[in-house]
Amino acid sequence: MRTTFDVDPELLKEVEKLMGAKSSKALNAALAELIRLKRKERLLASLGHRDLDIDDWYEFRHSERT
Repeated sequence: MRTTFDVDPELLKEVEKLMGAKSSKALNAALAELIRLKRKERLLASLGHRDLDIDDWYEFRHSERT
C-alpha cells in the first residue's frame, strides 16, 4: 500500500543509518521493530513482576499463577 506523509528528513537519515537500508525499506523495518518492541513491552507488563529470592523457589514453583 502506498501512502504519502511528511517525514522529518533528519529522522529518516537516522533510521537509514540505524537500520542499514534506504528510505522506504528502512522506514518499514523501523516501524516493524517499533511494533515488535511495543508488543514485547505489553507482554512483559501483563506477566507482572515477581521478586524472587532463592529461598522462595518452592513457594513460587507451587503457587497458582494468574
